[in-house]
Amino acid sequence: MSGFGHDPISDIYKVVVVLLAFHNVHNTGNYFSENEVKVHTLGTDSWKSVSMFPFAGVFVQKLGQYASGKINWLVYTNIMQGQCFIASLDLGNESYQKGLLPDDSGE
Repeated sequence: MSGFGHDPISDIYKVVVVLLAFHNVHNTGNYFSENEVKVHTLGTDSWKSVSMFPFAGVFVQKLGQYASGKINWLVYTNIMQGQCFIASLDLGNESYQKGLLPDDSGE
């Protein structure tokens, strides 16, 4: 997964890459994932690691959407029931946020 956006605090652009790795636990067929996150600040010649992606789920989109200083991804927690949330990485302080989608039950 990846994203590109503008950090309004420092007035610089950043590229974000999330590297997904799935591991078979002791060959049991039970899998867990590790998500390494790297950020590149344009104008520098290096990548910086930030804390691992803290949310579990299946990412619906590979390219994150930029809005208001954050890169956002839609993540399913339960594909069969259509339950999902928005996972965000704030480009200013490089911290994560979880946002719930509005209830669309029509009530």
